[in-house]
Amino acid sequence: SRSAADAEIIAVIDADYIAEPDFLDKYVPLFTDPKTGFVQTSHDYHQWEDSRVLSGAYFVYLPVHKHTLPALSEFGAGYTVGTMCLVRRKALEEAGGWAEWCLTEDSELALRIQALGYTGHNFTDTAGRGLIPETMHGIKKQQFRWTAGPVQQLLAHWRLYVGLGGERRLGRVHRLFELWHSLGRMPNVVGLLCGAGLLIYSLQAISSHTSAVIPGAFLWFLLAVSLENLLQQCISFNLVGARRIRDYVFALLMHSALEWTFISGFIAPLLGSRIAWHRTNKFKESFSFARALSTSRTETLLGLMHLGIAALLASFASFAPFDYVALTAVWFLQHGLGFMCTLLLAIVSEYELHSTARIQGAASPLASALRT
Repeated sequence: SRSAADAEIIAVIDADYIAEPDFLDKYVPLFTDPKTGFVQTSHDYHQWEDSRVLSGAYFVYLPVHKHTLPALSEFGAGYTVGTMCLVRRKALEEAGGWAEWCLTEDSELALRIQALGYTGHNFTDTAGRGLIPETMHGIKKQQFRWTAGPVQQLLAHWRLYVGLGGERRLGRVHRLFELWHSLGRMPNVVGLLCGAGLLIYSLQAISSHTSAVIPGAFLWFLLAVSLENLLQQCISFNLVGARRIRDYVFALLMHSALEWTFISGFIAPLLGSRIAWHRTNKFKESFSFARALSTSRTETLLGLMHLGIAALLASFASFAPFDYVALTAVWFLQHGLGFMCTLLLAIVSEYELHSTARIQGAASPLASALRT
């Protein structure tokens, strides 16, 4: 670290963040306990309220920082998340410094620090606010990094996760949470594989003219699970401040729009892909419809493919009674619409950039002089 030789505590604050004046006064005293390795306050953001896309991102981003990480910290599984945190310099050096190979070098450092016996603390408090990337391109890049990094940690530190770390140790509960952290996006990948299995079975059923009828009770069960998942998401959005219908709609759209980012971010490290660390652009962007199409190209192709398969299956399906082929058609329709959300939000984000630039231009002194 490039810091004063006598510095004992290192504060990490991203360049786009505005810290509260009492940040250091409030949290540095926690380091009077020699076992405190780091203190992490919640991510939070500003300048998102007037944007539909950024508000959607805000309510997707915040629950993990306001609720999940502080809860894990109570069980001895704290995390640093890159900004608005304090790290004991001695612990940083004993752990071996920052891991430049990891896309989430912050949480990776927290793992090694706590394996040395130090304690980490996460708080729900907002001690500073930064910027959410203004485009879907930036949001996807950020979420890809946050998904791939924990998988890299698992591949590098799996011995710690199963209790074979030698002198470095993690508690049993902490190991379970680390596995949860690294494998959190596996259900997204499993869902994609399940879709392939459903399709194969449906094509076989169509070719053999035999398709099983789905029991009504099972359909009600699937509907109840879907509604429960929707309600759970909306509750998490509400707990971090969502109040308007628009807030819920765009948060749900954003969650669907990031599906492929979560899947590709999880798979890439497992395939041994060399993933470069790229800084997330927080500077003002200009309108670019081409960027919207480019950043959503993969999801758009996947969406169109899923919708095409859904239409094909629907032509062979029985909806009364509801058979297996019909269920598969609905599955592909749902996921196809989800993938198309990326294109929708990419276009909306570019339109909002255009509208903001137009309003700012109209309000500028030069524009006022020209009008007069």
